Formats: sequence, C-alpha cells, structure tokens
Amino acid sequence: KALIRMSWHPQNLYNLAQRVRAPDLSRHTVYQKRWAAKKELRAYHVPHITEKQMLNRHTPLRLPNRQMTAAERERMPPLQSAAFAELERRVDVVVFRSHFASSLTHARRLVQMGQVTVNGHVTRFPAQRLEDGDMLGVNPASVPTLAKTVAAPNAARDFVPVPFMAPWMFTPDYLEVDYPTCTTVLLRSPLPQSGRMEIPSPLPPTFHQYAYQWY
Repeated sequence: KALIRMSWHPQNLYNLAQRVRAPDLSRHTVYQKRWAAKKELRAYHVPHITEKQMLNRHTPLRLPNRQMTAAERERMPPLQSAAFAELERRVDVVVFRSHFASSLTHARRLVQMGQVTVNGHVTRFPAQRLEDGDMLGVNPASVPTLAKTVAAPNAARDFVPVPFMAPWMFTPDYLEVDYPTCTTVLLRSPLPQSGRMEIPSPLPPTFHQYAYQWY
C-alpha cells in the first residue's frame, strides 16, 4: 500500500483511510520488523533527508525520561516512541504542524522562498533546529487557509478552509500557535505521556520502537 505523508492532498487522505489498522508484523523477523517500521516512519516524518543526515542530526543519543509511578509505567508507551521527537524541532515540520502549509514539501518551499522567520529573522534552512521558546512566523499571504486579498493593508484575512484538510487540523501540545499573527512558539520537545504519544503519527508506538532499534 502507498506510504502516508504529511500532506493535505486527497490521495494521501485516501491512503490514510485505507489503513484500517497498522501493518501486521507478527510474521516478520526482528530485522524485517525494524526495517518495515523505519520505512513507514521515514516516509511520514522525514522523506527529504538521507539516512546519514537522519543519524547525524536527528537521532537522539539518549531518550527523555522522567520519574514515573509503577501504574504510569504500565500505561506509558515505550520511551523509544520519542525517537522522532528531535524532528519536531525542524522549521519545516513546525510550519506544517501549525497548519501554515499544506504539506511538508510546501513548508520547505515556503522556508526556501524566505516566507518564514525565526525570532524575527528570515530563515531559508528547512532543517534549522528550533530551541525551546523560539518563535516562528509565516507571511500571512503565503498561508493556504487565509484569503489572498484583504480590504485594507493591515486588515485581518478571512479563514478559507481547504478541501481534505480536516484530519490534520489539530495542534500538538508542545506548540503554541497564534493564528491571527501566523506565529508559533515551540514550548518543548514532545514526550511520551501516560496512555498516549504526543508526536502525531499514523502508526502505533511499537513502530516507533522498532524504528529506534533500527537506528
């Protein structure tokens, strides 16, 4: 089946709808499980970078941890589910997560065209790493969900829904998005929470665990 991407494209939504359940890896060897999980997650999270870049820039040596009770440990997804947490600090990923771009490719293009700022300075590097508290801004004229024309230069732009965007219209807990000003503040890295995984993903935590073991 087709791989799932960060995109509002109707074909991608169709691919997502076809995934009634996660791929069955029960008959796979350990190596096959890790490779299959890595393939699925790389296609979703970072399809534009090489394996070497993934290892050098975005693979954490140590995973975040915190003191937990025994009951929390039972409900907690595996810590390896945070293996892709570092990718959530990339400028292009934050632009997409904030709904300022219709796909990860679109987000990269906005950055390269100088439509994105970090702490008030234009950046042209999609892979730039944001620190806690950094503010990212996008030119409102480039946001696909905002009207292209306004009555006055400083007037607010009307929200115009884009077809097939609904499944992606959620905001992760680690981002604070201000839509009137088209800005986003990165609050912190995503962490495994009791009973759930903060990193938005179409695949279960076990796939993240296998992918981390691959790397």
